Amino acid sequence: MKKGAAACIVFAAAWTLPALCGTAPDARGAPMTLHTSARQIEVTPRYCGELVKIWGKVPRDSDVIVKLVSPRETAMFSRKGKVGPFWLSVNRVRFENVPWMYKIKSTRPLNDILPPGLQVRYQLGEKGLKSSIRVQDGLDCGLYLNELILIREKDRLFSICDTGVVCGRGEFRTSFFWPADGPPGRYFIEAFVVKNRKIVGSKTCVIDVKKVGMEAWVSRLSKTHGILYGAFAVALAIAAGLSASLAFKHSRGELAES
Repeated sequence: MKKGAAACIVFAAAWTLPALCGTAPDARGAPMTLHTSARQIEVTPRYCGELVKIWGKVPRDSDVIVKLVSPRETAMFSRKGKVGPFWLSVNRVRFENVPWMYKIKSTRPLNDILPPGLQVRYQLGEKGLKSSIRVQDGLDCGLYLNELILIREKDRLFSICDTGVVCGRGEFRTSFFWPADGPPGRYFIEAFVVKNRKIVGSKTCVIDVKKVGMEAWVSRLSKTHGILYGAFAVALAIAAGLSASLAFKHSRGELAES
């Protein structure tokens, strides 16, 4: 009995040790690693964004797809309509399960390395993204989904790059620019190994984004004390107006003296 228990312990240690080192096979059996240059991003008033680098090892002669996705949420957009001679907001469209940021990079075009069914299954590319978002009942899903994606693309929050991953000699690398105005939360980076139009390996990495300093205090105040936050915002606006007025008067005074 003791020998059996010892064997189980040895087997468990042999299985978990590679995982701790970051080189264990994933659930699909393909050996790969995934690393990022940032695991935690702290947003301060002076934060201007940064380039997050991603790299790892994969089996040779394979394609790689890397996905960056934020937590999903409900999004509301205004629907324009003609009222008399004017175009006004006549309704609001609700989207469910929408990521704030969704970016895909791959070694080759997705349609060349992965069939549509697997793109939908793993929520990869435009097909996978559209299949995961829900539009409120009674509306033309295709039309409004296209408009939503166009809006997010213009804001550089949605993107699909067919040649964004460099892969060779069993290694891959890519990068994503992290915007300064990204909301706090847990973001996920997923890397997929593709061979013969099948996903044979995958790994996931988490990046925690949080506000610190003055940004964090203002964010907490807005959520827990709405009235105080409103008063603070009004006071800040008044102070900014007074500062601008004093600066203008000072500049006029200097011009008059000269």
